[in-house]
Amino acid sequence: MFGIRTADQPSYQLLNEISNIEIRHYPELLVAETEIAADYKNASNQGFQRLAGYIFGNNQKQQTLAMTAPVIQEKTRDRWLMAFVLPTDYSISNAPIANDKAITIKELPAKKSRRYSVYVQSLRIRP
Repeated sequence: MFGIRTADQPSYQLLNEISNIEIRHYPELLVAETEIAADYKNASNQGFQRLAGYIFGNNQKQQTLAMTAPVIQEKTRDRWLMAFVLPTDYSISNAPIANDKAITIKELPAKKSRRYSVYVQSLRIRP
């Protein structure tokens, strides 16, 4: 099936919906974050691999964490930040510490965000 998400997503409050745009309010989120000095493609690959290692057990507790959505990626000056949102049962005090020193666990403040819905239409192929 196409378009079914199985990863947990953070809760949010829907503030407004106009056409295919949603304005959401997200509470404070806990993330595992890493910074990469590379172009977009290499930063995406390196960041994802690094953070996936963390949630698949490369941490001091050797604990596997559930994959969540969304993956956050943001450009800052000449670097990229990538972050995985941690499951809601973790806090800054009980999240596993990463073995990789390039990963930090931090809280992101509550914020408003836009989300664009994309609708996929099926194509009919005529003989």
